[in-house]
Amino acid sequence: GSTREYQFQQVSSDSIERFEVVKSPTPDMDADPIGGAVNMVSKSAFDRSPAVRRIGFSGGGIWRAFDKRSKTPMRNYSLSYSEVFGGNLGVSINYAHRKHYNPITGASSSYANIVPDPAYTYSFTTNDFRMIRDRWGGDIKLDYKLSDHTRFYGTVTQSSHDEHFNLLVENYSTAQTVATRDAAGNL
Repeated sequence: GSTREYQFQQVSSDSIERFEVVKSPTPDMDADPIGGAVNMVSKSAFDRSPAVRRIGFSGGGIWRAFDKRSKTPMRNYSLSYSEVFGGNLGVSINYAHRKHYNPITGASSSYANIVPDPAYTYSFTTNDFRMIRDRWGGDIKLDYKLSDHTRFYGTVTQSSHDEHFNLLVENYSTAQTVATRDAAGNL
């Protein structure tokens, strides 16, 4: 993928409040984007009204009980906290960890390109692809609300996206020739 794709994969979705999609530029935007623009708005303690303390947790897991390759469940969770102090200082903290195991198996056969059927198989291949995707990240955002129209903020973000995979391939092949007998019965 491109560098921009890689940078987008590094963004923790738990730090994003909403996506704003603009199909055509507005007067306050650069005129560069041909197809529009996407603005990722980070979470803020002032996003919800009334601005009170909010604590959130979500968790889950993936377990493939009948797949012998999957030894342990993949655990996923996210935590969030936001609070407004004194009406004008907001704190927002978000963190998440997601681990996903993706096994893919497959097989393919190659057949002789001959006119009289049945065609014989000259190659058979199996694939066993195993990938573990591990993502974690979070942010801390401090907002200072000077007035209803003016805010100052600072954000610290850290994230990691790691993919580890193994590919096992087995290929069984023979020559693409078949022994035949001539008129005298010789091979």
